[in-house]
Amino acid sequence: MVQHSAWPYVPVVRVGDSFRREVQLARVVGDFRSAMAPPISFTDAFPTLLTSEASLADLNSRLPHAIPMNRFRPNIVILGTSPYEEDTWRAVRGNGLAFGCSAACLRCVITTTDQQTGARDSVEPLGTLATYRRGPDGGAMFGQYLVHSGSGTLRVGDVLVVES
Repeated sequence: MVQHSAWPYVPVVRVGDSFRREVQLARVVGDFRSAMAPPISFTDAFPTLLTSEASLADLNSRLPHAIPMNRFRPNIVILGTSPYEEDTWRAVRGNGLAFGCSAACLRCVITTTDQQTGARDSVEPLGTLATYRRGPDGGAMFGQYLVHSGSGTLRVGDVLVVES
């Protein structure tokens, strides 16, 4: 359902034609590395982010108050896995698309912002993630960055095949 705000202004953001950002090729899984780096626009480092319901449930079991998945802004959310199982995957395939699992997503302060109200928690979920999900640089991790190849459309409820 689309809702219209009473606020009369709609912010518009676009990337100019002369501006180009690309995924760092060194971070792309070998089979998905091409001669040209995949372009990205408003995302942080990769075009697609995958998370799992099991990982969020595990995190929420450790937090003082549960948070919704939208705090992590994923493109793909999967069901039917163990917590953080996605960290071990090499690729995910479905509907003509193949996604190479390239890197764990190091989380930023935006995850502490309630996406509905804009209110910011001073520490969570980063404080809790940092106690058990640290990356090589010490940052808190949640989710996997993906790079895709092929063409197709994923829809809610589609089955994905995992390659470990």
